[in-house]
Amino acid sequence: MKIVSMPLGMVSANCYLIFSEQNRAAVIDPGGEAEKIIARLEKEGATPAFVLLTHGHFDHIAGLWDLLERYPMPVYVHAEDLERLEHIELSLGGLTPLYFHYVPGADLRAVQEGDTISLDEITFSVLHTPGHTKGSVCYRMGDVLFTGDTLFAGSVGRTDLYGGDWEDLRQSAARLAEIPENLRVCPGHGLSSSLAREQRSNPYLKEFAK
Repeated sequence: MKIVSMPLGMVSANCYLIFSEQNRAAVIDPGGEAEKIIARLEKEGATPAFVLLTHGHFDHIAGLWDLLERYPMPVYVHAEDLERLEHIELSLGGLTPLYFHYVPGADLRAVQEGDTISLDEITFSVLHTPGHTKGSVCYRMGDVLFTGDTLFAGSVGRTDLYGGDWEDLRQSAARLAEIPENLRVCPGHGLSSSLAREQRSNPYLKEFAK
């Protein structure tokens, strides 16, 4: 198993490629520049199996449709954020000079808390962590946690946009603070961290950490 991080798009959102031992791949948050994702997949000689979205903001989905045109495959997103994939204004794509297009007929699959998605020997578990958006999720893969814009190194996501809710985010942060394992944190923006470090020093988790 291998993880590749690719900051993409006009705000450098982290896209992650996870490669199984059979050289199939999961794509997390293709936020733009789909040609770079495709080039890396081709370089690895890997076949993408599905896309996982942590939420539906433009900077995490802008490369999705071009990627699907090259590789038709399922896309997993929480039901509360499905609408953002179909409406540019809800994804906030209208705020930027962004090439954004929606392709009807995509295989969109709604996930919810507790769902698991398998890629050969790899299993992703869904943690519903609303606050940044109603449908924000984290994906846990063994000792790795892909947190999208729920949790960053030293901070958490904003809640002042459509669907954001500070109290929901507080509860999501409290939930992450209670996880006993020291997981590797792979956020939607910025550098990776560890959950133990965030529980110890992130002010939004520190007050909840046991």
